[in-house]
Amino acid sequence: MDLDRSTPAGLLGAKVRAFRDAKGWSVAELATRVFVSETLINKVERGKASPSEALARNLDRALGAGDQLTELWPLLSVQTFESYAEEFLNHQKRAVKIQEYSQVVPGLTQTRDYALALAESGEIVTGNDPQAVADLRMERQAILDAAGTPWLLVVLDEAALRRFVGSRAVMVGQLEHLMKLCERSRVEVRVLAFGDTVPAVLPGSLSVLTMRSGVQYAYTEGITTGRMFQGEDATAYSVLYDRVLSCALSATRSIHLIRKAIEEYGSERI
Repeated sequence: MDLDRSTPAGLLGAKVRAFRDAKGWSVAELATRVFVSETLINKVERGKASPSEALARNLDRALGAGDQLTELWPLLSVQTFESYAEEFLNHQKRAVKIQEYSQVVPGLTQTRDYALALAESGEIVTGNDPQAVADLRMERQAILDAAGTPWLLVVLDEAALRRFVGSRAVMVGQLEHLMKLCERSRVEVRVLAFGDTVPAVLPGSLSVLTMRSGVQYAYTEGITTGRMFQGEDATAYSVLYDRVLSCALSATRSIHLIRKAIEEYGSERI
């Protein structure tokens, strides 16, 4: 396979391939050693995806490449949404605590109808197949039913209750699903109500993952952008999340507000 070394991403990918070949490792073996998917390693090697700084460091260590890959990382001025999202989702599968803030209902708590309607609304920008997006989102939710279920804490902007997605039936089904999830011992949903003073403006979504080791990762996402952080940056986002959480309604008052929104959708007053 000819590798394009004319771009920073291509050069980094070619180096990863060369070091991997020198070790005699398959793509699968390298992926296992750095805790990401084979698909992501394949894309990195072809220069089709830019690794996060954390992944570049892990690749350096696993491949014995010194700092060659980490030194190239600053040249990757634009990192792809896909590579960040995939790395985040791989960490999410192993997290013991997941904290989410979002202005729409976050993926782990979405119904399929809501996920599909949301994907259809963004299709013109993302170009993704809505059915495939919804299917993948449902598959991700398996972590909430698996052994060792993580703690899930969601801070939901009130806009997520009021923003019309799909149809009234879709919204009622989605909000009823949220209330059902709140019956689980490891799930809590809190609403950040309109008019509350918050410590910062969060225009997109924020996720904070805590691993069994205590290491934290943070992930921010917009429509077509996403970025993952660890170390001091992740700690800073974790503090920001805690500040937003402190402004949210109690779990009981949040359930009351969700129930009220369901009643309003049902009576067609919205």
